[in-house]
Amino acid sequence: MTANLLAGLPPEHTRFVQLPNDKGHNAAWDFRRSPDGRFYVSVCGESDLPLSALLYEYDPRSGGLSLILDVEKSWIVDPWQMPPSKIHTSLDFLSDGRLIMATHNTSPAPGHQQWLFEQHYEHPWEGYPGSVVLIVDPDTRRSRTLGIPVPRESIYGGILGDDQRYYYFLGYMRGHFYRLNLETNEVKDYGKVSEFASCRLIKDGKGRIYGSAYTGELWRYDPGKDEIEDLKVCFMSPHGTKYRRALIFGLNSLRGTLFLTNNVDGEMLELHPETLEVTRHGSVHLRPEQPRNPYLRHAIGGLAADKDFVLYYGLETYHGADLMRLVRWDILRGDADRRRSADGWNLRWRHAGRDVIRADTRFAAVDGVRPALFGGGAAQFCACRRRCRAWRIRRLRRCWPRLPLLAGRRLRRSGAASSRQGQRRAA
Repeated sequence: MTANLLAGLPPEHTRFVQLPNDKGHNAAWDFRRSPDGRFYVSVCGESDLPLSALLYEYDPRSGGLSLILDVEKSWIVDPWQMPPSKIHTSLDFLSDGRLIMATHNTSPAPGHQQWLFEQHYEHPWEGYPGSVVLIVDPDTRRSRTLGIPVPRESIYGGILGDDQRYYYFLGYMRGHFYRLNLETNEVKDYGKVSEFASCRLIKDGKGRIYGSAYTGELWRYDPGKDEIEDLKVCFMSPHGTKYRRALIFGLNSLRGTLFLTNNVDGEMLELHPETLEVTRHGSVHLRPEQPRNPYLRHAIGGLAADKDFVLYYGLETYHGADLMRLVRWDILRGDADRRRSADGWNLRWRHAGRDVIRADTRFAAVDGVRPALFGGGAAQFCACRRRCRAWRIRRLRRCWPRLPLLAGRRLRRSGAASSRQGQRRAA
Protein backbone atom coordinates (compact mmCIF):
# COMPACT_ATOMS: atom_id res chain seq x y z
CA MET A 1 0.00 0.00 0.00
CA THR A 2 1.27 3.44 -0.91
CA ALA A 3 0.48 6.01 1.76
CA ASN A 4 -0.73 9.35 0.45
CA LEU A 5 -0.15 11.11 3.74
CA LEU A 6 0.01 14.75 2.65
CA ALA A 7 -2.60 14.77 -0.09
CA GLY A 8 -5.12 17.56 -0.37
CA LEU A 9 -8.89 17.07 -0.56
CA PRO A 10 -11.39 18.38 -3.08
CA PRO A 11 -13.31 21.04 -1.15
CA GLU A 12 -16.70 19.76 -2.37
CA HIS A 13 -16.42 16.85 0.06
CA THR A 14 -16.46 19.04 3.15
CA ARG A 15 -18.28 21.92 4.74
CA PHE A 16 -16.84 24.20 7.42
CA VAL A 17 -18.46 26.32 10.07
CA GLN A 18 -16.51 28.84 12.11
CA LEU A 19 -17.11 28.56 15.84
CA PRO A 20 -17.38 31.90 17.64
CA ASN A 21 -13.95 33.08 18.78
CA ASP A 22 -14.29 36.85 18.80
CA LYS A 23 -13.34 36.86 22.50
CA GLY A 24 -10.37 34.57 21.94
CA HIS A 25 -11.86 31.11 22.50
CA ASN A 26 -9.45 28.71 20.90
CA ALA A 27 -10.38 25.11 21.71
CA ALA A 28 -13.21 22.56 21.71
CA TRP A 29 -13.15 19.67 24.18
CA ASP A 30 -16.61 18.14 23.90
CA PHE A 31 -18.42 17.34 20.65
CA ARG A 32 -21.31 14.96 21.24
CA ARG A 33 -24.32 13.62 19.40
CA SER A 34 -27.36 13.13 21.62
CA PRO A 35 -29.62 10.04 21.47
CA ASP A 36 -32.17 12.13 19.53
CA GLY A 37 -29.59 13.08 16.89
CA ARG A 38 -28.69 16.62 17.97
CA PHE A 39 -25.08 17.85 18.06
CA TYR A 40 -23.46 19.86 20.85
CA VAL A 41 -20.00 21.38 20.94
CA SER A 42 -18.18 23.19 23.73
CA VAL A 43 -16.19 26.30 22.88
CA CYS A 44 -13.34 26.73 25.36
CA GLY A 45 -10.50 28.96 26.39
CA GLU A 46 -7.08 27.42 26.84
CA SER A 47 -3.85 28.70 28.33
CA ASP A 48 -3.71 32.40 27.47
CA LEU A 49 -6.87 34.41 28.14
CA PRO A 50 -9.27 34.44 31.14
CA LEU A 51 -12.36 33.12 29.35
CA SER A 52 -15.46 31.17 30.37
CA ALA A 53 -16.79 28.22 28.37
CA LEU A 54 -19.67 28.31 25.90
CA LEU A 55 -21.91 25.49 24.67
CA TYR A 56 -23.46 25.54 21.20
CA GLU A 57 -25.84 23.33 19.28
CA TYR A 58 -24.65 22.58 15.76
CA ASP A 59 -27.12 21.81 12.97
CA PRO A 60 -25.29 19.74 10.33
CA ARG A 61 -28.04 20.29 7.76
CA SER A 62 -27.89 24.07 7.73
CA GLY A 63 -24.45 24.53 9.28
CA GLY A 64 -26.01 26.85 11.84
CA LEU A 65 -24.89 27.34 15.43
CA SER A 66 -27.08 28.37 18.36
CA LEU A 67 -25.86 29.28 21.82
CA ILE A 68 -27.16 26.91 24.49
CA LEU A 69 -25.12 27.99 27.51
CA ASP A 70 -22.79 30.80 28.52
CA VAL A 71 -21.19 29.62 31.76
CA GLU A 72 -20.28 33.18 32.73
CA LYS A 73 -23.99 34.06 32.85
CA SER A 74 -25.04 30.87 34.64
CA TRP A 75 -22.48 30.97 37.43
CA ILE A 76 -20.68 33.54 39.58
CA VAL A 77 -17.31 34.16 37.92
CA ASP A 78 -15.10 36.24 40.19
CA PRO A 79 -13.05 38.84 38.24
CA TRP A 80 -9.86 37.87 40.12
CA GLN A 81 -10.11 34.08 40.03
CA MET A 82 -9.35 31.48 37.38
CA PRO A 83 -12.47 31.13 35.22
CA PRO A 84 -14.48 28.01 34.26
CA SER A 85 -12.87 28.01 30.82
CA LYS A 86 -13.87 24.56 29.54
CA ILE A 87 -16.53 21.92 29.33
CA HIS A 88 -14.10 19.03 28.98
CA THR A 89 -15.09 15.41 28.16
CA SER A 90 -17.97 15.68 30.64
CA LEU A 91 -21.08 16.23 28.50
CA ASP A 92 -23.79 13.56 28.80
CA PHE A 93 -27.53 13.19 28.25
CA LEU A 94 -30.39 12.66 30.68
CA SER A 95 -33.35 10.56 29.57
CA ASP A 96 -35.63 13.63 29.40
CA GLY A 97 -33.40 15.31 26.81
CA ARG A 98 -31.55 17.64 29.16
CA LEU A 99 -27.76 17.89 29.14
CA ILE A 100 -25.45 17.43 32.11
CA MET A 101 -21.86 18.66 32.15
CA ALA A 102 -19.09 20.05 34.34
CA THR A 103 -16.67 22.92 33.92
CA HIS A 104 -12.87 22.62 33.86
CA ASN A 105 -10.07 25.18 33.98
CA THR A 106 -6.97 25.68 31.88
CA SER A 107 -7.11 29.48 31.58
CA PRO A 108 -5.27 31.97 33.80
CA ALA A 109 -6.70 34.37 36.30
CA PRO A 110 -6.94 37.92 34.89
CA GLY A 111 -3.86 38.97 36.85
CA HIS A 112 -1.70 36.06 35.66
CA GLN A 113 0.33 35.94 32.48
CA GLN A 114 -0.12 32.17 32.10
CA TRP A 115 -2.07 29.26 33.55
CA LEU A 116 -0.90 28.74 37.15
CA PHE A 117 -3.43 26.21 38.40
CA GLU A 118 -1.05 24.12 40.49
CA GLN A 119 0.77 27.12 41.95
CA HIS A 120 -2.52 28.71 43.09
CA TYR A 121 -4.44 25.52 43.92
CA GLU A 122 -5.37 26.70 47.43
CA HIS A 123 -5.19 30.44 46.82
CA PRO A 124 -8.51 31.94 48.07
CA TRP A 125 -8.55 34.92 45.71
CA GLU A 126 -6.60 34.05 42.55
CA GLY A 127 -6.99 30.27 42.44
CA TYR A 128 -9.75 28.17 40.91
CA PRO A 129 -12.75 27.91 43.28
CA GLY A 130 -13.73 24.53 41.85
CA SER A 131 -15.69 23.11 38.93
CA VAL A 132 -19.45 23.48 38.62
CA VAL A 133 -21.91 20.78 37.54
CA LEU A 134 -24.75 22.09 35.37
CA ILE A 135 -27.95 20.66 33.88
CA VAL A 136 -29.23 22.47 30.77
CA ASP A 137 -32.47 22.21 28.81
CA PRO A 138 -31.44 22.71 25.16
CA ASP A 139 -34.96 23.73 24.12
CA THR A 140 -35.61 26.43 26.71
CA ARG A 141 -31.91 27.31 27.25
CA ARG A 142 -32.53 27.23 30.98
CA SER A 143 -29.73 25.94 33.18
CA ARG A 144 -29.72 24.53 36.68
CA THR A 145 -26.51 24.81 38.66
CA LEU A 146 -25.69 22.07 41.15
CA GLY A 147 -22.80 23.99 42.67
CA ILE A 148 -19.19 22.96 43.29
CA PRO A 149 -19.04 19.29 44.34
CA VAL A 150 -15.31 19.35 45.22
CA PRO A 151 -13.88 22.72 46.31
CA ARG A 152 -10.79 23.90 44.37
CA GLU A 153 -10.70 20.76 42.24
CA SER A 154 -11.18 20.93 38.46
CA ILE A 155 -13.45 18.25 36.98
CA TYR A 156 -11.59 16.53 34.16
CA GLY A 157 -14.13 14.25 32.54
CA GLY A 158 -17.53 12.96 33.63
CA ILE A 159 -20.22 10.44 32.69
CA LEU A 160 -23.81 9.72 33.66
CA GLY A 161 -24.47 6.29 35.19
CA ASP A 162 -27.07 3.88 33.87
CA ASP A 163 -28.86 4.79 37.08
CA GLN A 164 -29.36 8.44 36.20
CA ARG A 165 -29.46 9.54 39.79
CA TYR A 166 -25.67 9.47 39.70
CA TYR A 167 -23.07 11.47 37.80
CA TYR A 168 -19.47 10.22 37.98
CA PHE A 169 -16.40 12.38 37.40
CA LEU A 170 -12.63 12.63 37.78
CA GLY A 171 -10.54 15.32 39.45
CA TYR A 172 -7.67 16.84 37.50
CA MET A 173 -5.27 17.67 40.33
CA ARG A 174 -5.94 14.94 42.89
CA GLY A 175 -6.72 12.14 40.44
CA HIS A 176 -9.72 10.99 42.50
CA PHE A 177 -12.94 9.37 41.23
CA TYR A 178 -16.21 10.82 42.54
CA ARG A 179 -19.95 10.19 42.43
CA LEU A 180 -22.52 12.97 42.66
CA ASN A 181 -26.08 12.10 43.69
CA LEU A 182 -28.27 14.35 41.53
CA GLU A 183 -31.22 14.08 43.92
CA THR A 184 -29.47 14.92 47.18
CA ASN A 185 -26.24 16.61 45.94
CA GLU A 186 -24.27 14.18 48.12
CA VAL A 187 -20.71 13.55 46.88
CA LYS A 188 -18.84 10.30 47.43
CA ASP A 189 -15.05 10.23 47.00
CA TYR A 190 -13.77 6.80 45.95
CA GLY A 191 -10.14 7.81 46.33
CA LYS A 192 -7.20 8.02 44.01
CA VAL A 193 -7.40 6.24 40.64
CA SER A 194 -4.75 8.26 38.79
CA GLU A 195 -1.60 10.21 39.52
CA PHE A 196 -3.47 13.21 38.09
CA ALA A 197 -4.87 14.45 34.75
CA SER A 198 -6.85 11.48 33.44
CA CYS A 199 -10.12 12.51 31.82
CA ARG A 200 -11.89 9.75 29.89
CA LEU A 201 -14.66 7.57 31.35
CA ILE A 202 -16.38 4.87 29.25
CA LYS A 203 -19.26 2.49 30.01
CA ASP A 204 -19.66 -1.08 28.83
CA GLY A 205 -22.95 -2.79 28.00
CA LYS A 206 -23.64 -3.52 31.68
CA GLY A 207 -23.10 0.03 32.87
CA ARG A 208 -19.66 -0.55 34.38
CA ILE A 209 -17.37 2.46 34.06
CA TYR A 210 -13.79 2.25 32.81
CA GLY A 211 -10.95 4.70 33.26
CA SER A 212 -7.20 4.74 33.58
CA ALA A 213 -4.31 6.24 35.46
CA TYR A 214 -2.17 8.94 33.86
CA THR A 215 0.49 6.29 33.15
CA GLY A 216 -1.97 3.91 31.45
CA GLU A 217 -3.16 1.36 34.07
CA LEU A 218 -6.84 0.50 33.51
CA TRP A 219 -9.46 0.27 36.26
CA ARG A 220 -13.20 -0.40 36.38
CA TYR A 221 -16.02 0.76 38.63
CA ASP A 222 -18.98 -1.62 39.14
CA PRO A 223 -22.10 0.30 40.28
CA GLY A 224 -23.75 -2.92 41.45
CA LYS A 225 -20.92 -3.68 43.86
CA ASP A 226 -20.04 0.00 44.38
CA GLU A 227 -16.38 -0.96 44.07
CA ILE A 228 -13.37 -0.07 41.94
CA GLU A 229 -11.35 -2.91 40.46
CA ASP A 230 -7.77 -2.79 39.22
CA LEU A 231 -7.92 -4.66 35.90
CA LYS A 232 -4.17 -5.45 35.87
CA VAL A 233 -4.12 -4.24 32.26
CA CYS A 234 -1.89 -1.42 31.08
CA PHE A 235 -1.24 0.38 27.82
CA MET A 236 2.25 -0.59 26.71
CA SER A 237 4.74 1.67 24.99
CA PRO A 238 7.46 0.36 22.66
CA HIS A 239 9.26 3.63 23.37
CA GLY A 240 9.13 3.53 27.17
CA THR A 241 6.72 6.47 27.29
CA LYS A 242 5.44 7.17 30.81
CA TYR A 243 3.67 10.51 30.50
CA ARG A 244 0.12 11.13 29.16
CA ARG A 245 -0.40 7.43 28.56
CA ALA A 246 -3.95 7.62 29.89
CA LEU A 247 -7.08 6.29 28.20
CA ILE A 248 -8.37 8.98 25.84
CA PHE A 249 -10.99 7.34 23.56
CA GLY A 250 -13.04 4.15 23.56
CA LEU A 251 -15.94 2.45 21.79
CA ASN A 252 -18.22 -0.53 22.39
CA SER A 253 -17.83 -2.94 19.48
CA LEU A 254 -20.37 -5.14 17.68
CA ARG A 255 -18.98 -8.22 19.41
CA GLY A 256 -19.41 -6.95 22.96
CA THR A 257 -15.83 -5.85 23.51
CA LEU A 258 -14.34 -2.45 24.28
CA PHE A 259 -11.83 -0.83 21.95
CA LEU A 260 -9.64 1.51 23.98
CA THR A 261 -6.74 3.73 22.97
CA ASN A 262 -4.40 5.95 24.94
CA ASN A 263 -3.20 9.48 24.42
CA VAL A 264 0.41 9.63 23.28
CA ASP A 265 1.51 6.21 22.01
CA GLY A 266 -1.92 5.44 20.59
CA GLU A 267 -2.01 1.72 21.31
CA MET A 268 -5.35 0.12 20.40
CA LEU A 269 -6.54 -2.46 22.93
CA GLU A 270 -9.59 -4.71 22.66
CA LEU A 271 -10.82 -5.62 26.13
CA HIS A 272 -13.30 -8.45 26.78
CA PRO A 273 -15.29 -7.17 29.81
CA GLU A 274 -16.23 -10.58 31.21
CA THR A 275 -12.93 -12.43 30.88
CA LEU A 276 -10.66 -9.33 30.93
CA GLU A 277 -8.80 -10.90 28.02
CA VAL A 278 -6.89 -8.29 26.03
CA THR A 279 -6.13 -8.25 22.32
CA ARG A 280 -3.45 -5.76 21.34
CA HIS A 281 -4.11 -4.48 17.82
CA GLY A 282 -1.06 -2.24 17.65
CA SER A 283 -0.62 1.47 17.13
CA VAL A 284 -3.13 3.86 15.61
CA HIS A 285 -0.29 5.31 13.55
CA LEU A 286 0.15 4.30 9.93
CA ARG A 287 2.79 1.62 9.59
CA PRO A 288 4.98 3.30 6.97
CA GLU A 289 5.79 6.18 9.30
CA GLN A 290 5.22 5.33 12.94
CA PRO A 291 7.03 7.87 15.15
CA ARG A 292 10.11 6.62 16.98
CA ASN A 293 9.63 8.92 19.93
CA PRO A 294 5.97 9.99 20.14
CA TYR A 295 4.77 12.95 22.16
CA LEU A 296 1.56 14.92 22.43
CA ARG A 297 1.67 16.25 18.87
CA HIS A 298 1.50 12.68 17.60
CA ALA A 299 -1.73 11.85 19.43
CA ILE A 300 -5.04 10.49 18.20
CA GLY A 301 -7.81 13.05 17.72
CA GLY A 302 -11.30 11.61 18.08
CA LEU A 303 -12.60 8.09 17.48
CA ALA A 304 -15.81 6.98 15.76
CA ALA A 305 -17.13 3.91 13.95
CA ASP A 306 -19.64 3.29 11.16
CA LYS A 307 -22.39 0.65 11.19
CA ASP A 308 -19.84 -2.08 10.32
CA PHE A 309 -17.51 -0.87 13.08
CA VAL A 310 -14.92 0.48 10.70
CA LEU A 311 -12.96 3.00 12.76
CA TYR A 312 -12.36 6.62 11.78
CA TYR A 313 -10.10 8.93 13.73
CA GLY A 314 -7.97 12.02 13.45
CA LEU A 315 -4.23 11.58 13.66
CA GLU A 316 -1.78 14.37 14.31
CA THR A 317 1.28 14.14 12.10
CA TYR A 318 4.98 14.50 12.81
CA HIS A 319 6.18 16.09 9.60
CA GLY A 320 6.82 19.47 11.17
CA ALA A 321 3.85 20.85 9.26
CA ASP A 322 1.12 21.03 11.93
CA LEU A 323 -1.15 18.71 9.98
CA MET A 324 -3.85 16.27 10.98
CA ARG A 325 -5.10 13.49 8.73
CA LEU A 326 -8.22 11.34 8.87
CA VAL A 327 -7.53 7.61 9.15
CA ARG A 328 -9.83 4.66 8.39
CA TRP A 329 -9.14 1.30 10.07
CA ASP A 330 -11.18 -1.80 9.23
CA ILE A 331 -10.15 -3.36 12.52
CA LEU A 332 -12.66 -6.21 12.93
CA ARG A 333 -11.58 -7.82 9.64
CA GLY A 334 -8.13 -8.42 11.06
CA ASP A 335 -6.26 -6.96 8.10
CA ALA A 336 -3.64 -4.43 9.16
CA ASP A 337 -3.24 -3.28 5.57
CA ARG A 338 -6.79 -1.94 5.61
CA ARG A 339 -5.64 0.85 7.91
CA ARG A 340 -4.98 3.77 5.63
CA SER A 341 -4.97 7.50 5.38
CA ALA A 342 -8.28 8.84 4.10
CA ASP A 343 -6.43 11.33 1.91
CA GLY A 344 -7.25 14.27 4.14
CA TRP A 345 -5.11 17.06 5.51
CA ASN A 346 -5.55 19.65 8.18
CA LEU A 347 -3.60 22.77 9.06
CA ARG A 348 -3.97 23.44 12.76
CA TRP A 349 -2.18 24.47 15.91
CA ARG A 350 -1.59 21.53 18.18
CA HIS A 351 -3.50 20.63 21.35
CA ALA A 352 -6.51 22.77 20.49
CA GLY A 353 -9.03 20.02 21.15
CA ARG A 354 -10.43 17.59 18.65
CA ASP A 355 -13.14 15.00 18.18
CA VAL A 356 -14.77 12.85 15.49
CA ILE A 357 -18.33 11.53 15.83
CA ARG A 358 -20.68 9.63 13.58
CA ALA A 359 -23.61 11.45 11.96
CA ASP A 360 -25.71 8.74 10.29
CA THR A 361 -23.94 7.99 6.99
CA ARG A 362 -21.52 10.87 7.40
CA PHE A 363 -19.10 11.98 10.08
CA ALA A 364 -18.66 15.27 11.86
CA ALA A 365 -15.37 16.51 13.24
CA VAL A 366 -14.29 19.46 15.30
CA ASP A 367 -10.75 20.71 15.69
CA GLY A 368 -9.80 23.87 17.48
CA VAL A 369 -12.48 26.37 16.52
CA ARG A 370 -14.00 24.92 13.31
CA PRO A 371 -16.35 21.95 12.95
CA ALA A 372 -16.60 20.12 9.63
CA LEU A 373 -19.14 17.72 8.18
CA PHE A 374 -17.88 15.21 5.69
CA GLY A 375 -18.76 11.99 3.90
CA GLY A 376 -17.03 9.32 1.88
CA GLY A 377 -14.20 8.87 4.36
CA ALA A 378 -12.58 12.27 3.81
CA ALA A 379 -12.15 15.34 5.99
CA GLN A 380 -10.53 18.71 5.78
CA PHE A 381 -10.70 21.38 8.44
CA CYS A 382 -8.64 24.30 9.58
CA ALA A 383 -8.35 26.12 12.88
CA CYS A 384 -6.44 29.23 13.81
CA ARG A 385 -5.88 29.56 17.53
CA ARG A 386 -5.84 32.90 19.31
CA ARG A 387 -2.94 31.66 21.44
CA CYS A 388 -0.84 31.56 18.28
CA ARG A 389 1.64 34.31 17.59
CA ALA A 390 0.11 37.37 15.94
CA TRP A 391 2.23 36.83 12.82
CA ARG A 392 0.76 33.39 12.39
CA ILE A 393 -2.79 34.69 12.62
CA ARG A 394 -2.14 37.43 10.08
CA ARG A 395 -0.35 35.11 7.72
CA LEU A 396 -3.01 32.43 7.92
CA ARG A 397 -5.73 34.96 7.12
CA ARG A 398 -3.74 36.34 4.23
CA CYS A 399 -3.16 32.87 2.81
CA TRP A 400 -6.66 31.53 3.48
CA PRO A 401 -7.66 31.22 -0.23
CA ARG A 402 -4.46 29.25 -0.87
CA LEU A 403 -4.77 26.77 2.00
CA PRO A 404 -4.66 23.66 -0.24
CA LEU A 405 -1.28 24.84 -1.50
CA LEU A 406 0.03 25.00 2.06
CA ALA A 407 -0.55 21.33 2.89
CA GLY A 408 2.72 19.75 3.91
CA ARG A 409 4.53 23.07 4.32
CA ARG A 410 5.55 24.60 7.60
CA LEU A 411 4.57 28.20 8.15
CA ARG A 412 7.70 30.06 9.20
CA ARG A 413 8.08 33.48 10.62
CA SER A 414 9.23 36.14 8.24
CA GLY A 415 12.27 38.14 9.20
CA ALA A 416 10.17 41.26 9.63
CA ALA A 417 7.75 39.50 11.98
CA SER A 418 10.63 38.10 14.02
CA SER A 419 12.14 41.57 14.21
CA ARG A 420 8.83 43.04 15.42
CA GLN A 421 8.52 40.33 18.03
CA GLY A 422 12.02 41.09 19.26
CA GLN A 423 11.15 44.77 19.51
CA ARG A 424 8.05 43.93 21.57
CA ARG A 425 10.11 41.82 23.96
CA ALA A 426 12.64 44.63 24.33
CA ALA A 427 9.86 47.08 25.05
